[in-house]
Amino acid sequence: MKPEKVYVEYLLLKIRTGETGAWDQLLPIVQVKIRAMVGKTLGYSSGVDDCVQEAMLAIYRQVKRLKSVKAFHTWMYRISYSKCMDFIRKQSPNHDFWEPSDDGMAVVDDQLDVQSAMAALNERDKTIIYLFYAEGFKVSEIAAIMDQPAGTIKYHLFQARAALKHQLEDQKTPLTGESP
Repeated sequence: MKPEKVYVEYLLLKIRTGETGAWDQLLPIVQVKIRAMVGKTLGYSSGVDDCVQEAMLAIYRQVKRLKSVKAFHTWMYRISYSKCMDFIRKQSPNHDFWEPSDDGMAVVDDQLDVQSAMAALNERDKTIIYLFYAEGFKVSEIAAIMDQPAGTIKYHLFQARAALKHQLEDQKTPLTGESP
């Protein structure tokens, strides 16, 4: 188990005993994780801050209802994912949420290729890829976060990998094997 997870569980136990100072230590850790997940899900669109704030507020209000501190990370991501889906449902169907942000830094071609391939995925597949590869969740944990059977998550993970592979292969030129 990662030391950070142990520390988060320790802080949660302190919160359960009524130590309000533990919130000051827990919230920055949680906010970074939520922002990363929401950013990947929404493509760093304008709704990221709103979704992060809504998720943080929901976690703050409901944390005492959490039965097991070991389930916190799955529970936290489940709330965050739900807030993202709520945001997407509220937006107009013609709005493009997956427009990558421009942070002014030069990005290598491979990163742009992967970002472009990820942009072609739907929000469900982006979220599954992010939770699996970036956050290191198991398929069963992703299934709990997304409230779907593990077999369905495995299928979508397989399909998303295949789509990414296809997108990345299409971006290579046949003669040189390099990006155009």
